[in-house]
Amino acid sequence: MRRVTHVCIVGSALLLLGACGGSDKTPTTPLPPQTAADTAISFLLTETTPATPSTLPTWKPTPDGQAMTLSRPALADALCITAAIQSNQDGSTTYSLTYDCTNLAEASTLTGTVAYTFSPAIPGSYRVDYQNLKAVKGTQSWSVSGAKQIMLDLVNKKAALTTLAPMVVTVVNGAETTLLSYTCNLTGDWGTAGLYKVAGGFSLQSGNALPVVCSLASPLTWDLTSGCCHPVSGQMALVQGSASANVAFSLPCGTYQVSNIQTFAPATLPTCPN
Repeated sequence: MRRVTHVCIVGSALLLLGACGGSDKTPTTPLPPQTAADTAISFLLTETTPATPSTLPTWKPTPDGQAMTLSRPALADALCITAAIQSNQDGSTTYSLTYDCTNLAEASTLTGTVAYTFSPAIPGSYRVDYQNLKAVKGTQSWSVSGAKQIMLDLVNKKAALTTLAPMVVTVVNGAETTLLSYTCNLTGDWGTAGLYKVAGGFSLQSGNALPVVCSLASPLTWDLTSGCCHPVSGQMALVQGSASANVAFSLPCGTYQVSNIQTFAPATLPTCPN
């Protein structure tokens, strides 16, 4: 019978406080590397699509200016993703991407649906619903369900990313399941051509336990021209009390490296859709 534990960190039966970008205190305890990895992977599942005008679905005027046409995100071209469009009674449109992606060499999969609801009447505003978006690699899995709001600032080329209510994060390591709630208050930035950066913070909490807070003081950066769905640079500094670890992202695509009082060998994130 599977044992379900409610803890304060994404993964490995601990709940983690993440402060992504530095700390004033000198930590005395190393945060387990699996805990750090689970936290990073779970967070990245909530950032599957960069919040920019070119990567989100949107309505755009036709060349003659007489009508509007739906511009779909480039991600929808992946062979393992199925796109669906629904017109709603309130005049909004829901654009859904359903993932059924497998990488046999890595024994990894990505399944579930992400639905974007938006309207020409409110340019740049999106409700994003995660419907059991789940990454599996070997005997581990990470999944998210819930909704967040995206509001694009087209003038300053930034996006406000906030959860509408706590999202549910589920992490499975073998026979152990960890359940957490996730909230975020993030800023996306596409002001530099070809790049997308995320800064701000998020929190994780389990039951009545104290919340785990992450501050992305050093932005994570995606290269929109590379075809890589993961950050190509940036670092998370994860802290809970006196325990800490860093997670650094780099190339080749999907490479991350955990360090606490020692530096561990580079590892790879679950595969990108293709």
